[in-house]
Amino acid sequence: GWGTDEDALILCLMLVINDQTLKADVKHEFTLLYKNANLEDMIRSETKGDYGDIETFLVNVLNFNQDTRERFSVESDLKALRSYMFSRTPQITAIVNLLTKRPLNHLAALQ
Repeated sequence: GWGTDEDALILCLMLVINDQTLKADVKHEFTLLYKNANLEDMIRSETKGDYGDIETFLVNVLNFNQDTRERFSVESDLKALRSYMFSRTPQITAIVNLLTKRPLNHLAALQ
């Protein structure tokens, strides 16, 4: 929305990305502060429209779980990222989705 500070949202969520307990506390406090409002729904509502990539990024960060047991292939992800970046029209949403759904140690390996 007009009064939404996307940079502040990104900063706040990035500060808690690796701490599931703190993130749960933030969600809970948000619900109490805003009379049963859901943080994810509010992020979607406040960042929809021209902010599709920001909305996707913020919701993925909000739901990011570092403790994932899923295995990801560095080679597969690099291939996918290259195809996303070098297609006729770069697929920003696909890039954001991939990067925000991987553990930090996996992202380090992608560098």
